Amino acid sequence: MDYKEKLEKAKRLYETANADQRYVLESLFPELKKSEDEKIRKVLIDYFKRYKEQEECGIKTFYGIPTDNILAWLEKQGEQKLADKVKPKFHEGDWIIRNAEGFKHNTYLVTEIKDYYVCEELKGRRVTFTFNDVHKNFKLWDISDAKDGDVLASKDKEDILIYKSHSVIDLLLTSHVSFNKKEGFCPRQYSAWDSNEFIPATKEQRDLLFTKMKEAGYEWDTENKQLKKISQRMISAEAKEAMYDRPAWSEEDEKELNSCIEAIEACYKWDTMVNWLKSLKERYTWKPSDEQIHAFEQVYDWYNDNFAPSETLTSLYNDLKKLKGE
Repeated sequence: MDYKEKLEKAKRLYETANADQRYVLESLFPELKKSEDEKIRKVLIDYFKRYKEQEECGIKTFYGIPTDNILAWLEKQGEQKLADKVKPKFHEGDWIIRNAEGFKHNTYLVTEIKDYYVCEELKGRRVTFTFNDVHKNFKLWDISDAKDGDVLASKDKEDILIYKSHSVIDLLLTSHVSFNKKEGFCPRQYSAWDSNEFIPATKEQRDLLFTKMKEAGYEWDTENKQLKKISQRMISAEAKEAMYDRPAWSEEDEKELNSCIEAIEACYKWDTMVNWLKSLKERYTWKPSDEQIHAFEQVYDWYNDNFAPSETLTSLYNDLKKLKGE
């Protein structure tokens, strides 16, 4: 059932609901709310329509005023109200944040504007707010609202990063980690982002960042605001396959290898062949040594500290880490 269907069902319930039930329905569906003036106008229209139907002796006035004129004026007030209704302060695509005292300063993306705001939370849940609530208690999000650990995305949708801090002097932003559509995942801090070009990330962008982070062998420690390597024991066969772009060593491989070893040991007792088979699993892929990784990291860190992140170096670094199994 989509939102329109739910709204129609709520309208039907609203007609027979009591005051408490109407309050709940109005909280869920702001478009059900009517101003006190509008309620009075509707009551007056109903009254004069009934009065007109009960007129006798051809009298069609109320205290000297024609009933038709009264009804026309009341209808016109409703039209004027529609023409004078509050204009939205924000626009679709804006990120807004609640800044009223006594409330959590939650951030929302404006996805649609009707007679109310339709918004999306950072976790993707859809919510609605009245114009009055938003205009009174919300403001447009800006970089000063970002907190350490927030996930931000560039306005051109090319970069996603975990925010660390930014300078109020040169407006440069520092990230814990980042992901670029062309260069891939970067597990290093970078301090030369233009803070004016970043806004909160959508749920889809957040999911993409953490997926790429996991594929590179990392996970984010939310509590300590740190990037951690995933233990090799925790990486599943599916994750290995995604990292190496080819099947990982499977349980079936293990069974076949052990069967071969048992057959050779039982029939031939050839120690050389048995030892060679046992070494297959360990030699399944070449792995760089700790010294090789360390030497490359020194070059990688120096380059990133002095220049913009290199697509080639980042790709090579990630490949080496995958081969080493980190």
